[in-house]
Amino acid sequence: MANEVKLHPVTGEELVRATYPRKIEYKGLSKTIQMTGWYTKDGNDAIFTKEDLKEYDVAIKQLTEEYQKFH
Repeated sequence: MANEVKLHPVTGEELVRATYPRKIEYKGLSKTIQMTGWYTKDGNDAIFTKEDLKEYDVAIKQLTEEYQKFH
């Protein structure tokens, strides 16, 4: 995968495989996780694979459970 090239589906910009911190929120709670994905060179836009989104799914589940404990 190191030599794999992906292009942004809208802009055509080349994407690079990288990991960036991403803040997620749920009903007033927030958490920052490290998200691996295909990012634009400036890191402001990304495309995530199903595998990449597993980390997000775990984090959102944790926030949901935390919220439900107190509400």
